[in-house]
Amino acid sequence: RLSAEDLLPLAARKIVGQQIRKLRMNTQGAVDDLDPEYLHDLRVATRRLRSALRLLGPILGPKRAESLRQELGWIGPILGGVRDLDVFVQNLQTQAQRLGEAGGIATVLAEELGRRRLSAHENLCAAIVSRRFGALLRRLDALTSSAPPRRHHGLYATPVSQAAPAMIRRAHRRVLRLGRTIGPDTPAAELHRLRIRIKRLRYTCEFFQEAFVDPASGDDPLADYVQAMLRFQDCLGEHQDAVVAVARLQELAADMVREGALAPERLMDLGSLVQVQREIARKCRGRLRKLWARFDTSSVRKRLNRLNRATPPGAATPTPQAS
Repeated sequence: RLSAEDLLPLAARKIVGQQIRKLRMNTQGAVDDLDPEYLHDLRVATRRLRSALRLLGPILGPKRAESLRQELGWIGPILGGVRDLDVFVQNLQTQAQRLGEAGGIATVLAEELGRRRLSAHENLCAAIVSRRFGALLRRLDALTSSAPPRRHHGLYATPVSQAAPAMIRRAHRRVLRLGRTIGPDTPAAELHRLRIRIKRLRYTCEFFQEAFVDPASGDDPLADYVQAMLRFQDCLGEHQDAVVAVARLQELAADMVREGALAPERLMDLGSLVQVQREIARKCRGRLRKLWARFDTSSVRKRLNRLNRATPPGAATPTPQAS
């Protein structure tokens, strides 16, 4: 477990190690296709690993961390290819119930997506049992088991109680800079950029969160802050899913018509399904302003400032280093 008094080199290895453990816990379940949540958690662990290596690369070794990030970038899209199909099919099945007779097109498309998922899952299994994936896991294990450097200056001598608030504050400022420019007519690509920044901020908070929980009272100074982020991020994610779905639906239907798997006259029903996606995106945009207002408030900033000033339970008072 992470401690507030851990120096940053040790904390970085613990954080990466925690994500490797989650990755290993879900690998076999994803291969055996026991439940969609195994694949979801495996994909999230991979994303968090990449984020941790990006955030903590200067401490872990920039070249080593970037090399591992690049290799995780190979397996990530393979996992995402299956997971995105799972989400797309689930959304189509839910939306079909809102369309009455026209909902039959959603069922036809979902069946085609199910066939494509079989192929995507085969690719996933081949990647996970490959030598390349095994080598990646060994390299990650070697990183977490390596001895922290013996340097006693700068970041290498900084405890989590000091380093984590500074990292969170920097990520928070990046979110605010972009978030405050968002308006009703903001392009979807900019909303997606904001979603990525908020996700990185949330990951940064969650990496260090356990170090700030009071063991006696259970008080978690980051809990409300993370929840405010999560609500906003979920809304952005729903918006992005709807925007992407419009293009994917049109592309999928065109492929099926070309292959003779969908009668051209069924394309009339496709318009109803596309309209559902656009309506979802419109409603999400309407909710974003209220959710942002709950996040970009003085009370949130005060909670963050208290975290910056606080010495978490169990943390040692840092001693100034001699120059």
